Amino acid sequence: MTTLGTVDRYPHQKRLFTIAVILAVLFWVSLALFLKAAAAHYLLTLGFEYVAASLAILIILAYLALLLRKARLVAYLRGNAVEIGANQHPDLHSRLQAVCKRLQVAETPDTYLFQNPEIPDCFSVRFRGQNFLALNGEVVGTLTERQGAIDFVMGHEIGRINDHHARWIPFIFPAMVLPLLGPAYARAKVYSYDRYGIAACKAKVDAAFALAVVASGSRRWKSFNISQFASQSSAGSGFWMALNELSSPVPWLSKRVAHLRAIATSSATFIPRRNPLSYLAALFVPHLGARPWSGFWRLLLFVLWMVVVPYAVMVSYQQLQRSGIIDHFALRFTTPHPQAPAAPPSGAESQAPYARLDADLRKLGELARARRRAAGDIPCDIGKTALKLNYGWQRYAYSCSEPVVYTAVERGEFEPGRPAYVRKYDWNGRRIIAGPGGKPR
Repeated sequence: MTTLGTVDRYPHQKRLFTIAVILAVLFWVSLALFLKAAAAHYLLTLGFEYVAASLAILIILAYLALLLRKARLVAYLRGNAVEIGANQHPDLHSRLQAVCKRLQVAETPDTYLFQNPEIPDCFSVRFRGQNFLALNGEVVGTLTERQGAIDFVMGHEIGRINDHHARWIPFIFPAMVLPLLGPAYARAKVYSYDRYGIAACKAKVDAAFALAVVASGSRRWKSFNISQFASQSSAGSGFWMALNELSSPVPWLSKRVAHLRAIATSSATFIPRRNPLSYLAALFVPHLGARPWSGFWRLLLFVLWMVVVPYAVMVSYQQLQRSGIIDHFALRFTTPHPQAPAAPPSGAESQAPYARLDADLRKLGELARARRRAAGDIPCDIGKTALKLNYGWQRYAYSCSEPVVYTAVERGEFEPGRPAYVRKYDWNGRRIIAGPGGKPR
């Protein structure tokens, strides 16, 4: 892929692309965890070969569908459209070479002129390492009296086929179905391509007239008032206008013209603030794309987000819990440090250094008794309980074979110089059992 010159892309595109990459990583990692769990339950039943073959077939079919779509477009151009060259429409060929020179593109794309009422726009495609640019004959014919505007059309499509972010599309595609982000990134790319279009124009005003054909039609575009149309973008601040734009992959034409006018005049682009409620409403509208055939698959992918990401968050939380990381931080905020109790012991506690520990054991033991009465089994897990214990709950454990809750005490933690000590609470007999050498009480 060739690189374009010094044209700056739309500022938000890079930021949105970074967010899309981060979210795509989250999706793929979540999907991997989900598939791993699914394999643990069903892989032995279905067989590894069956699962691997199914995944391989899905990947191959997706790749072939994309390849065939591009091959169909290229075949249509080569079979029905007119290839522009030195001996075929030499004026357009010279104009294309001038545009490539302004944009510092070393490789001139294969360019075709086509006429098809079912394809109203110009388009571009990259197939097997080769760039193809298709110019709509109706658009080019309409702009004959303002041929500088054709430069914008060419530059816009050259910016599209040389977009270095395009190679990441298969990876970040899951993030493109998300509300707000997917449409915002698509609109940012349109603004970026418009910047390449205006950079390709010798006279900057020609860029706005290229969009005038889309806005006013092939007959009335000549009397198009650029500043008046750009001022219409202020209407985009209303709730319904903003909501429709936030869920659309294409910005309003009036905003595109306002953006181009700001570049041409080296002034700041006036972007009216959208209704805040429109962002809230747009959160519930997934990006289904501009093509109806892709909406179904995008919707399925959005549903997959709702399944795999919550599952991955749950699994990650459980792993952090098992490792004690969550409890380590929670302990610092919910319970006092063992060596720095919240209040110095007094009275009976000063004569019984294990009184605070024994109080925790009794509390946990009574919970076990209640569970035994309710469920009829012996608990084997403390659970992360919101109990207000004197020490962290990870210090304690239930026995799975006998009605005992116990703890291991670190050396010197309660009595300086005392060796490691174990205390248990028999919650069936309601008694504390001291460690080696101790007596039940």
